[in-house]
Amino acid sequence: MKRRFYVLRLVVFLFKIVAFLLLFVGLLSLVFALVQLGSAVGKDGGWKAWTQVGVGIVGFVWAVGEFMVLYALGEGLNVLMAIEENTRATALRMTRLLAFVPTEGIEPPASAEATSSEPS
Repeated sequence: MKRRFYVLRLVVFLFKIVAFLLLFVGLLSLVFALVQLGSAVGKDGGWKAWTQVGVGIVGFVWAVGEFMVLYALGEGLNVLMAIEENTRATALRMTRLLAFVPTEGIEPPASAEATSSEPS
């Protein structure tokens, strides 16, 4: 079956690329925080070094959160596209199946009012 939504697939791919780039930046931020933590503890770096450690850790947590949001958004769009493809394939198969069902000689069922034996 022909694949559709090429631009949406590109957007999903870009979401995932940006998500992994943010995760990489977050890991760099964590490494920076750990290096600053070593200098803050080792030679009593003062409030400035501790602030840099805090910023590095907060940057890592933020990057992990953004990674999860962007990656989940990309996967959610993939799921929606898969649902659309499967729905279209099912409709096509049902149409092909109904083409082989005989319709002559089959009467519709009688309504409930006509089969009721109780007087009104």
